[in-house]
Amino acid sequence: MTTGFQNESLYVPFRQENRFEPGVGLGLSVVKRIVDSFDGSIRVVSSQHQGTAVNIELSLPASEGRSDGVPEDLEEIVSHLRAQHLVFLGFDDEHEQSQPIARRERALKSVATEWLGMRVSKSNKMNMEDADFYVYSEPPPADHLLQHHQTTPDGELASGGIPLLILCTDSKEVHDINSNHRRKLNEMGRIVEVLSQP
Repeated sequence: MTTGFQNESLYVPFRQENRFEPGVGLGLSVVKRIVDSFDGSIRVVSSQHQGTAVNIELSLPASEGRSDGVPEDLEEIVSHLRAQHLVFLGFDDEHEQSQPIARRERALKSVATEWLGMRVSKSNKMNMEDADFYVYSEPPPADHLLQHHQTTPDGELASGGIPLLILCTDSKEVHDINSNHRRKLNEMGRIVEVLSQP
């Protein structure tokens, strides 16, 4: 966005910098009203032809009646997951996560530890004896995925049959993994769940 549009028209309803783009120019004006209704703040940083970042901060009152912050409908789930060990898997030491993937992983770690009371760690291999769940916060390369789920010489699953969650950015990635690798992993006795971005 140009600086002029940001300064003069960013939150004005039915205003768009480029009238030929899809939409009607209501998005940020509606978001601004919602943020203002919560006495929050919104900050937009944009560089033309580079991208835009929007940061929103809200001050929400604490919920009444519960001191632990766990919604009632999640109590049973939380009781089962408390103290379980969630292990985020990486590919190797040289792989660098993109910023959105790193943010997603930080958010998931926060929910797992603060809401669910889980222990969280990170590993490049599925070799943690006390792991209860393994999670890829982005789809791994196909050869890496299959290599880390081979059986031992005794015919046992290399990581003890611990469930594996694979988080994908979009439904195309989910489809690719489900159609190309899920069957092989299931045949090895692996519990695999492939999910689109939460």
